[in-house]
Amino acid sequence: YYELSSDSPVYPLGDFRSSVSAKGMAWVPRRGLDVMACETARLMKLTTSSVEPLSFTVPRKSDSFQEDLYPDTASSIPAHSADEWMAGSELPPVEMAMNPTLR
Repeated sequence: YYELSSDSPVYPLGDFRSSVSAKGMAWVPRRGLDVMACETARLMKLTTSSVEPLSFTVPRKSDSFQEDLYPDTASSIPAHSADEWMAGSELPPVEMAMNPTLR
């Protein structure tokens, strides 16, 4: 993993290696992330015998919510019904706050 900053073009943060081959992968929606641990993405890796979560986190000194990492994201509430969508509705997605105190 790498960080881009104005001081240095690329700063290495860490790496991940596995001897188990992947049969498939899926990203977890942003609303399912551990925001208090500064998790920015989670990948579910399917192997021949298990599903392994791979967590991507940003190193931060504070254990409080980091608002700069988590803009509002799409919620699980639909913006319109299937009939409205078939009729040509183009409503934007309903968004939710990622801050746990605002949910």
